[in-house]
Amino acid sequence: RDSDAMQDASNKQICWLGTKKVGSVLIIKVLVPYMNLFKHPPQEYKDLLSAAYQEGHEGVVIDLDKVEFSDSTWGPLDLAIIALKKFSLGRVALCNLHPNIEALLKLCRLDDFLQLRNSEEEAIDAILCKSRDKSEL
Repeated sequence: RDSDAMQDASNKQICWLGTKKVGSVLIIKVLVPYMNLFKHPPQEYKDLLSAAYQEGHEGVVIDLDKVEFSDSTWGPLDLAIIALKKFSLGRVALCNLHPNIEALLKLCRLDDFLQLRNSEEEAIDAILCKSRDKSEL
């Protein structure tokens, strides 16, 4: 059975996020309220996504429940774009978005490329549904 406890990513300490696996989906939970902590996404985050892809995960959910603010220099969009480099469209979902962050993503029409969901469960279902749709082709 998959662990429900948040763990450090791939046994590396990444203090600003936690991870867990739910079935074949990797959940990444951002644990800080302000996303501009780094000038560039850390290599550990990129390595985490590479490992998840190589292990055969069907998708990634980025849970932004704790994120209250993001400026334009680095934030949720950067996390999603890095994930999209590994996983195809429909296999990356953002959930539990602050209304201002969600409005900005929709204003930029990024909801055409990213799945924006209200909860972790909705995001997982959307990714798994996308996987089933693709396998039926």
